[in-house]
Amino acid sequence: MSEKKEKAAKAQKPSAKADVSAKTDVANADLAKGELDSQLGQYEAWRNDLMQGIQSYIAWLENNSVISDDDDTENDTVSLYETLEALKHDKLTVALVGEYSRGKTELINAIFFADYKRRLLPSTPGRTTMCPTEMLYDDGTEPCLRLLPIETRKDKKSVSQYKREPVNWTVKPLNIESVDEMTIALKELVATQRVSVAEANTLGFGVNADSPDVKDGMVDVPTWRHAMINYPHPLLKRGLVVLDTPGLNALGSEPELTLRMLPAAHAVIFVLAADTGVTHSDLQIWKNHVCVATHMTDGSRFAALNKIDTLWDELLSPEQIRANIKKQVAETARLLEMNTSNVFPVSAAKGLLGKIRDDEKLLVSTGLPHLERQVSQRIVSAKRDILREKVVGDIGAMVQGSRQIISTRLDKRREEINELETLQGKGQDVLKTSIERLQKQKSMFESEVDSFRVSRRMLSDEIKALMEMIALKRFDILFADTRKSMRGSLTTSGLKTSMSSLFKEMNETLDRVQKQSEKVRGLVEKSYDKFHSDHGLPKVTPAKFHVTRHTRKLAKLVAEAEAFRDSSEMLVTEQGSLIQKFFDTMVSRMRSIIKEANAAAQNWATAVLNPIRDQLREHKSVINARLENLEALRNSQLDLKSKMQSLESDIESLQDELKSVDKVLAMISEKESPPESSAKPAASKAQKAAQKAAS
Repeated sequence: MSEKKEKAAKAQKPSAKADVSAKTDVANADLAKGELDSQLGQYEAWRNDLMQGIQSYIAWLENNSVISDDDDTENDTVSLYETLEALKHDKLTVALVGEYSRGKTELINAIFFADYKRRLLPSTPGRTTMCPTEMLYDDGTEPCLRLLPIETRKDKKSVSQYKREPVNWTVKPLNIESVDEMTIALKELVATQRVSVAEANTLGFGVNADSPDVKDGMVDVPTWRHAMINYPHPLLKRGLVVLDTPGLNALGSEPELTLRMLPAAHAVIFVLAADTGVTHSDLQIWKNHVCVATHMTDGSRFAALNKIDTLWDELLSPEQIRANIKKQVAETARLLEMNTSNVFPVSAAKGLLGKIRDDEKLLVSTGLPHLERQVSQRIVSAKRDILREKVVGDIGAMVQGSRQIISTRLDKRREEINELETLQGKGQDVLKTSIERLQKQKSMFESEVDSFRVSRRMLSDEIKALMEMIALKRFDILFADTRKSMRGSLTTSGLKTSMSSLFKEMNETLDRVQKQSEKVRGLVEKSYDKFHSDHGLPKVTPAKFHVTRHTRKLAKLVAEAEAFRDSSEMLVTEQGSLIQKFFDTMVSRMRSIIKEANAAAQNWATAVLNPIRDQLREHKSVINARLENLEALRNSQLDLKSKMQSLESDIESLQDELKSVDKVLAMISEKESPPESSAKPAASKAQKAAQKAAS
């Protein structure tokens, strides 16, 4: 195996660090047996099957001579390992957003920590969670609480950048076998410190000296900027990440939370209080943060109308209570402009109590099981579709190409048998004529291959032009020019114009990339058609390069930028800080979109030529094999019976290989069991899905 492959393969080896202790696993074995656990369990099993299918395909590629060991095909294998690595670290993120005192943390306690028989995360009246908190599981790290000091806001680095620099974090071990120690450690999430108003403003809190929170020129601010809880909860071990956010003030003072973390979430649960309804500050968070973060699909945002136990009036009948709750749900849906089916009345506090007491009747009345069931079903299903689409896009054409090669080999083996049967017992003149005809075909084929090499150089130039359009270096220059333009603007209007111009250039570039890719595809298709008509090579429709996924992300970012440009922050924030925030959040994500599009274009440029490369190599091999057969037959050196048996054996092996590849196609597309491959198998639904993705 080459060094390149070895490095890729190493990434798949399990961490040397052992998993959490057996005692921990036993302690957590009964946690989260609800719908979310069930759905994530199914999702994890599906993902594992998907990984196993790709691993089987890699093994099959390396054990069969479908591809050679040249640079291009080696890159194909490496890309498969990269896909595996991405699947291995795949996460599903759910963010809880809402104003202070709406019960977000209590909701997390009820869903994740009820088995501790107490309230584990700090959740009391008033402000609790003071900094954004991520709950996740990293099997390479012991259970712990990682805390980023608030003073890091004075630097220009984002939280994402600090995540790559462990030295800046304060780490507190979590003894998951001691509830008391866990409770004490997690109180750090609500820690505050008193600083001067000037210091608070330097840290980005925008405190007014006349604010009632200010006493003697001092004000309380969070001690920590960001927290990460590494905890071996069964759901977190399956790839779930939960993001708990503070209220409106924190959302405004930490723009990365709104502009990067929330948009990266697969679902947002917006937590409201049934006793207050949708307040003005709730509506601000909803419109400026939640809708912006998840505007592409209503199915990714939900409203949890918490504290419905405040409406459980003992002087009212159950029917009246249900009617009041239904009325509150309808009003909430109206104000948030969403479907009532996405508003869930719940009581996190009573739900936690019901789980602690094993009171099923109370638990059901809190609406918590219904929320877990609906949210889990929707987000897990959507996540599976997203992942399947990505994997099919990444390797679907490659697997389909392998299938095409096997199918071609089957056809050629049958042709060899028919040819040998036809020529059996024929005279030397007939054999000589057949050999001369085949040699002529070979000569014509080799001549056209030489011509194709010239065309391929032209194609390489067109592909190079495509890659230059979307080169990161080009955009880094554009970003630098935009920063310079913004710094030179004396007005807010000038800043907005610079932002708009940047997004306009981004969209226009992606449009040009799409047109250039179609030009390349047209040239490749002509080559395919010529070899198909002249030499009978299989008809192949080159894959299209779609920028839709990237333009969709950019459109989402544009919507967020418009909200950013129209926000009050544009008017009150110092210009230098404003520009820095824009680049730390918006532009860094914009660069990620371009980087992703660049990689996708590079993969497509390679994949679009791979089928004809493989077919030409295969066709040449077949012609040479036929010539050897005929020469041996003419010289009476061919044991015809043995040769026939060998070809029949090849056909059986190729049919088995076809079944194996069909199975992989089923795994990466519809997760269905493929039909048995016959001697001339029809395309299954899974194959059609992959073919559709490729075209």
